[in-house]
Amino acid sequence: MLGKLPLQLHEKFLCNRYEAWDIQDLNFFTGLTLLRGRFDGTLGLTTRIIAMIDSYDETIVEPFNLQYDLGLSLFPQPETWNIRLGASNYDDLLFERTESVIFSLDGNYRLSERWRFLGSANLRPAGNFGLSADYYSFYINIGVRCLIH
Repeated sequence: MLGKLPLQLHEKFLCNRYEAWDIQDLNFFTGLTLLRGRFDGTLGLTTRIIAMIDSYDETIVEPFNLQYDLGLSLFPQPETWNIRLGASNYDDLLFERTESVIFSLDGNYRLSERWRFLGSANLRPAGNFGLSADYYSFYINIGVRCLIH
């Protein structure tokens, strides 16, 4: 919490290695999240670096991309369990085209103050420049989150 506003600072790092193409995709994220009752919103910046594995001779750098995540939950935060509808241009495992909106239905269950189960069903535009047999792709994320103090 920053001051009297219920803000959280988020830092994320994601490294995707594509051995078949001998490239890696590095994403660095910094953002602020506002929690107000049933509403939450995150606004942040991402720097993306695409480079050859084991070499930075031919590197592509995207200096800053604006990232957002807006959601409305069934219950005010925090609850033992909750369901959330969201719209974002990234998720925890996917940083791609920032102009594409990812719609999500998220669920979580708190086991304790430290451990939480998470699940998410996501719908996003598919293909490059809309060139795909299907216009949308559907994927599911599930996992466990541990709070480190």
